[in-house]
Amino acid sequence: MPEQHSIIPLSGRMGDQVFYHKKDKRGRKKYYVRRAPEIVHQSTATKKTATDFGTASKASRLIRQGLNAFTCHYKDETLHYRLNTLLGKILRLDTDRPAGQKRLLPEHMSLLTGFRFNNETRVPKMDRMSIKENAKLIALSVNFEKGTTRIRVCEAIMAEQTGCNELTLLLVETDGKALDIIDVLQPAPIQQQTRVRPLLQVQPNSMSTPTLLRIHAYPYPGTKHRSTQGSARKRSPLLPLPAPLTSSRHL
Repeated sequence: MPEQHSIIPLSGRMGDQVFYHKKDKRGRKKYYVRRAPEIVHQSTATKKTATDFGTASKASRLIRQGLNAFTCHYKDETLHYRLNTLLGKILRLDTDRPAGQKRLLPEHMSLLTGFRFNNETRVPKMDRMSIKENAKLIALSVNFEKGTTRIRVCEAIMAEQTGCNELTLLLVETDGKALDIIDVLQPAPIQQQTRVRPLLQVQPNSMSTPTLLRIHAYPYPGTKHRSTQGSARKRSPLLPLPAPLTSSRHL
């Protein structure tokens, strides 16, 4: 629904008309009115690109919401577009997955180093080991899969391992105006549990069990295949008798 900020200019959508303000390349704020299309035709490639753009937009919103307590002191209308553009560039570096399924890989997130949340001012060059008195060091841990963030503010943060699937952004704020990313900490690697095989216990000869006979060494009675009978005789552990037993009357 459009909002009226003065006597005439509106902001928002009314019917098929869209009213909005936008700055040009020189930083001058201008008022625009455009007509929204009734039907939007999207191809398969366009839908996949829109899905990747939505992934980058959700990550940008998650970071901005986590730092809302600091960015509320100043108003930068280009923050939303600049952060979305940078995260979209990082998302396209994922060449292992097809369009529409790309992810923000931790090894590419180092491109966020040096990003300014306030485009008007910037933090003077410093690292996390030399923070001035009027500066704050902020650590923002982001889990893009779960959509959660946690923030810490202190004087110095050492390079420590973060949680699994958590990317930590180290930022410096000076005088409540400038807020820049100075470093990106990679998430801790997932430790794979290795299975240990139990040791085999060898029994002494006196406790060893007798060897069982194989079933296939004795063919079924009445088989007509001579080759099976011959192979069974060779594999049979029974010893042949030297002579047939006599009856008891000859003993």
